[in-house]
Amino acid sequence: MVDLPDNADPSITEMPAPEVASMYGLTPKVEAAIRDCFTSQQWHRLRMLMDPLHPADKADLLERISSDEIQILVSQYGSEFDPEILPYLDEEVREDVVEMLDPEVFAASLPELDSDDVVTIAEELEPEELDDALAASRIENANAAPSALPTHSGSPFTSCPPARAATAIARKYGHVGGG
Repeated sequence: MVDLPDNADPSITEMPAPEVASMYGLTPKVEAAIRDCFTSQQWHRLRMLMDPLHPADKADLLERISSDEIQILVSQYGSEFDPEILPYLDEEVREDVVEMLDPEVFAASLPELDSDDVVTIAEELEPEELDDALAASRIENANAAPSALPTHSGSPFTSCPPARAATAIARKYGHVGGG
């Protein structure tokens, strides 16, 4: 239990963690602390500061830092990179981030996104990037247990898994064979 000053609100310690996390945001002080992590190479501290941020706040930060710092962030997070950041990014920054992500990491992140976000991202990809992501997605799905594979029902853009939406976009624009 935390010892509170006499004038402190005792309900603060009773707040559930999600409510406390939602009070955390990309304030100038947090942003300065994150920028300091780059210069001091404190990667663990960087993650501690970044992890509670909303994906939109993370996207705002990525849009304000240098390409080299984005590369450091992407490599520090590796396969744990939060795919929910991608839809919030400006198109130019998103393209840079997608290029920096390992194709397998990018492909693995697609099923975690809403189908409409996947479609938006897939439409903005260069043909080679889309081909790499789809190839990585096929490898990942081939290694999955049959019960874990997504099933298709309905429109390819509304009720299908996001990875299938990306494949449908790729086919529409002639990036992969089939349909």
